[in-house]
Amino acid sequence: MNDVLDKLKIAYNTWNPSVGNKAIVSENNQKLPDDVLEVIVIPHSHNDPGWKKTYQQYYEDQTRQILSLIVEKLHEYPDMTFIWVESCFLDTWWANQTADTQQKFRSLVKSGRLEITSGMWVAPDEASPHYFALLDQMIEGHYWVKKNLGVVPESSLNFDQFGYSTTMPYLVKKAGLKNVLIKRIHRAVKELFGSENKLNFHWRQLWDPDGKDDIFAHVDTYEWMSISDSCGPNREICNKLDFLNERDLPMADAPKAPAPPGARVNAGSRNMHAFTQMLVEQFRLKNANYKYKVMMLPHGGDFRYDTPFEWDKQYRNLKRFMKYVNDNTKLYNVKMRFGTLKDYFYEIERQNMKYDIKYPTVTGDFFTYTENTEYWTGYFTTRQFDKRLGREVLESLRAAEMFTSLAFTCDIPSDVRKEMIAGLVIARKNLGIFQHHDAITGTSQEHVAKDYEELLTIAFSKTQRSNVTKNSA
Repeated sequence: MNDVLDKLKIAYNTWNPSVGNKAIVSENNQKLPDDVLEVIVIPHSHNDPGWKKTYQQYYEDQTRQILSLIVEKLHEYPDMTFIWVESCFLDTWWANQTADTQQKFRSLVKSGRLEITSGMWVAPDEASPHYFALLDQMIEGHYWVKKNLGVVPESSLNFDQFGYSTTMPYLVKKAGLKNVLIKRIHRAVKELFGSENKLNFHWRQLWDPDGKDDIFAHVDTYEWMSISDSCGPNREICNKLDFLNERDLPMADAPKAPAPPGARVNAGSRNMHAFTQMLVEQFRLKNANYKYKVMMLPHGGDFRYDTPFEWDKQYRNLKRFMKYVNDNTKLYNVKMRFGTLKDYFYEIERQNMKYDIKYPTVTGDFFTYTENTEYWTGYFTTRQFDKRLGREVLESLRAAEMFTSLAFTCDIPSDVRKEMIAGLVIARKNLGIFQHHDAITGTSQEHVAKDYEELLTIAFSKTQRSNVTKNSA
């Protein structure tokens, strides 16, 4: 990556965020046979454990409903899929569910229609945390997923972090993951890689010349994780796939009813063919960044799918759109279906074998992230008190865990053992939440930062209490 950055010519044109991203078209993609482009629609909801609201506020206001609706709506719509990332919210929600709801959730995971991606306690920042704090929250999350759902995550989804460390892919590879998806990197680097079909690569450690710890990496195009940046470079067009506030698309075999006076008219209600053709063109522009004939279409964003109305509206219209496209595959040369991140990487692997596709090797990290012309470096040093408090909690927790291991070799009453373990679990969970990419970075609002400080203070008190208990024992 250092060689790439040294040679990079950074020249930004005037950019209007309401219009969209730069369209990158590579001729390399055209070397493949003219197979049908498979578009995999992946519904998702990005849930921050604190940002504009505190962790608990987000859970009470939205996340609790989202998780409950996942169970309800995926059983109502048997062909729909969903992906989820943060284990900390799952832990809070799970403790308040009936055994029947837990089993329904578990069955959705086992069936593959609901995928736990990453599976870590949070989606962590990768610049500010100590590596052991990253490991600790990963262990806490993966243990929860394995214990309660009986699965192990296969891919790491990283939509919202502000740059990416070379250490994290090494850690997730050692944890058994096969693939890693990243998004927020330097805009000029993304444009260069896209133009050269290098948005997929084998991510290698600098000290690993043989590549034994390589992991397959995918860089998602464009800047935002919202629906506006999901299907192609034109945000206005891609936003038409966000049906929450749009008029319903017509049934494929139904006459087109005139819109009532003053109603917001979806382009598809006037002309389904023109609507589809417009979107398919965006699909092709996005897919031109890659070497294969499969495209991921993430459908979601921050705290999306939080009401029954949204679930029903999005599903109903996505199904109508996908049916129209699939009924006219010869016309558009596109097929669409619901899927998960695992399905997407599986299809990439299948096409890799079919076409004997090769990928470059990349070493190094992806700092600093840019959004348009803005360099995101301030979070490296903001809220120094919180960053230091997090390190002190980590140090105290490590000492408490080691002393606990020694203490358990002695004759300690069972109630004391339970108290010591419970204290350490709370400390690990609270410290894990602080590794979130809007927590340790300092990018959350002031009242949320204070809540993180309270969580860290509780964690510190628990570890100190454990040390006192062990010394007394």
